Amino acid sequence: MSANPLRITYEDKVYVYDPDKITIKQAFVVKAHTGFGLIEFSKAVNDADPASLQALFWLMKQQAGEPCEVTDLDFKPIVLFSAFMAAAIEEIERLEAADAVDPTATAEAAPLTAEPTPISGNSGASTSGL
Repeated sequence: MSANPLRITYEDKVYVYDPDKITIKQAFVVKAHTGFGLIEFSKAVNDADPASLQALFWLMKQQAGEPCEVTDLDFKPIVLFSAFMAAAIEEIERLEAADAVDPTATAEAAPLTAEPTPISGNSGASTSGL
């Protein structure tokens, strides 16, 4: 999944949420709580699914060293969703600015495409049998 950590500010506290640091045990808790695997969970967070937002907040707290039960979390889902989206937009803008400073960052990641080389001059040989 490889993603950059997000700095999510929720109710005057900054949480660093790093999807790459989700453990298998945490992934199973997310699956049991939401019914989604990690990819679907990410999509459901983007759709503001309440169970997924609760699991997101639980992961944020887990990664901040604040253990709790996922079902015990009561919070403002729209406020958390807005904070999550703001952090995601900020990270996208940071990456775009980094690409503007170092254009090779994106060029290196871009797939190479091979263009066919036209055959110049026709010696009368047919290529239809190839």
